[in-house]
Amino acid sequence: MATWSALVGARRDDKATALGRVLAKVEEAGVRVGGFAQERVLDAAGETLGWDVVRIGAPVRQPLARRGEQPDVCDYAFSALGFETAAAWALDPRAELVVVGGVGKLEAAGRGHSPLLLRLLEEGTHRHALFCIRDTSLAAVALSIPDPESHLQLPCEPSQLDEFADGLVELVRASHRRA
Repeated sequence: MATWSALVGARRDDKATALGRVLAKVEEAGVRVGGFAQERVLDAAGETLGWDVVRIGAPVRQPLARRGEQPDVCDYAFSALGFETAAAWALDPRAELVVVGGVGKLEAAGRGHSPLLLRLLEEGTHRHALFCIRDTSLAAVALSIPDPESHLQLPCEPSQLDEFADGLVELVRASHRRA
């Protein structure tokens, strides 16, 4: 079984900036990072239209959720193609650290990226996964999978992000030794 870590934050926490800092330090250490993050899509007035998945390390994006008349969760309708694309990016065998940058209510309900989370953990490869989890969904998600190797709760100090990144590098190296 593969190992994983969690970066946990509330809606108001700047998870994107925290993730960016962590990944920059991990990549600086020579770790190949793959997967995706989720980015908010705003309209001209600054209102949230929905979310896109964005490939880590590449300027490629795919719509994931948009406000709709028949929402799945909250006010958003989700795209099957968005989930399929995100999963393909996360399953790239070249990645040593795989980021799943959006775990929330849908995954807490066993939908959305949930099949991907399980697949990554069941692979048993030399990879380590980093799941970015909304704090309100943490308990439901974590109860359905093995305990994480490490975690960091936002907000936190920049030095804590750096220490977390250093720990991820060590976990990736330990995954290689087990392989």
